[in-house]
Amino acid sequence: MNFVSHKKIRPRWFFSYLSSVFSALSSVFCFLFSVFCTLYSVLVFPAYAASDTQTLPLTFSIEPVRAVRAEASSGGPRVELGPVVPGVDAVAQTVEVMILTNTEEPYSVYHELRNEITNGSGTLLPDEGFQYLVTPGTEGGESAVPSWMPVPPSRSLLLRSRGGPDRFVLQYTVKGKNILEAGDYYGNARITAEDG
Repeated sequence: MNFVSHKKIRPRWFFSYLSSVFSALSSVFCFLFSVFCTLYSVLVFPAYAASDTQTLPLTFSIEPVRAVRAEASSGGPRVELGPVVPGVDAVAQTVEVMILTNTEEPYSVYHELRNEITNGSGTLLPDEGFQYLVTPGTEGGESAVPSWMPVPPSRSLLLRSRGGPDRFVLQYTVKGKNILEAGDYYGNARITAEDG
């Protein structure tokens, strides 16, 4: 008995086709794998992302401030009156007073002699001999001393403001109608700004 084997021979183009299919599937698999790795790294390890942002709230406060600055015509806080000649009034010396504030609250400015004005031997300057005058504020402050008046030894009102920064001029003079004892006279004055 003779057996004849029948072999099916596949054409070459078929193998070429299978090779192309496997190559294409391999490319798709590689692409999908790279997408998976990228998504996995972003979702599981967000700290390693290329960039990130976060908004921070910022808060701060500014405290209400009111400050007094005074500068005499001599160029500093020192007021120098004189020399005083009997019978002749001393030339008035000016002090520019500035009130620096960041509120609109009303305030008043006061003057106070911290100690009586005396010379080296203890002689007091007569009350009526030392006088002052206050100009209105450049920003609307009302002068409480619009004309020459003796400086009281106690606290006295200089200016009343409706609020906000202001500046005014305080003038001092020594009246020479009295015969004053010779010597150098000293004293201290305080200027304060208070609510009201």
